[in-house]
Amino acid sequence: MKGEIRVRIADVAKKARVSEATVSRALNNPEIVTPELLKRVNESIRALKYRPNPHAKSLAGLTSPSVGILLFNEVGEVFRSPFWAQAISSLYPSLLSRDFQCSLIFQPKNLFGQNQKISKTSFLRFLRTRYVDAFIILGFPPLETLEAFEECNIPILMWGRPLSLNSNIAYVETDNLHGAADAVNYLIDKGRSKIALISARSDSTGSTDRTQGYLMTLERRGLPADEQLIVHGNYSLESGRSAMRTLLKRSVDFDSIFAINDSMAFGALEVLADLKIKVPKKIAIVGFDGVQSENRFSQDLTTVCIDIQTICNLLVDKLGKVLNGKSVKSELVPALLLARETA
Repeated sequence: MKGEIRVRIADVAKKARVSEATVSRALNNPEIVTPELLKRVNESIRALKYRPNPHAKSLAGLTSPSVGILLFNEVGEVFRSPFWAQAISSLYPSLLSRDFQCSLIFQPKNLFGQNQKISKTSFLRFLRTRYVDAFIILGFPPLETLEAFEECNIPILMWGRPLSLNSNIAYVETDNLHGAADAVNYLIDKGRSKIALISARSDSTGSTDRTQGYLMTLERRGLPADEQLIVHGNYSLESGRSAMRTLLKRSVDFDSIFAINDSMAFGALEVLADLKIKVPKKIAIVGFDGVQSENRFSQDLTTVCIDIQTICNLLVDKLGKVLNGKSVKSELVPALLLARETA
């Protein structure tokens, strides 16, 4: 903002009654600072609303706010996902159009050691040394990182609902629960009564909400939920193939499938095509995402479409507000069922 005085590291040091070197160590190597000094420095940082990014901005000669798009995935995994590839392709230009400087930051879940939990101290250091004015988080960070996000004194928004119900981080997310309910209601209204589910991991609120929407709708429509009709994948095409094969091997009948993302739906469709099982005559399929990747089949997938551009616009609008010191609320964006040829 024009006329705003940026808080410097020297201001933090003066208020905390320590040297600038001590403040620097508290930010970058807090484990070597005594608890008393660390407490004084952190209290001063919070009181002054200090964000440790001026150094990077001065080096780069930037005047626009800088935003880190933070993804908890490997680079290859992100760009193999049709949904996240399109999400980034939409969010990045939306930020640039509002004069934000952007950088993609990939945070693999095993960055701090294979099969090790991320410590709050290590993750705080990671966040504070990215030298950005704000973060937009894509995906679902591990629970142990959420406390660090709330303590880092850098504005943060999430694309996706946090795993913790106690998190204060504002988010924008698809209404996954009701989107899934629309998919299942659509199949029931088409005369299907034995609906299988291809779900995914439970460390994603998107996955759990879509699964809950499936179960909730079966109950409301008076249909039983059969555990033998529920299989799990990992959002990939191959896991959809594997899930479909698993369902076919079980001695239980089904007349339709709701897959919680399009890639797994396409994988299931591929197996059925190989086996010459007619879709939707024999088995109907509905996906979720609405991102049409390369389609190897003559049939277009019936799916629940995520409004990616609306989510991007809301995130950018809220980002501008939080950078100006305003509070923002989380928001759900409705999904839209698109009836095509597979159901």
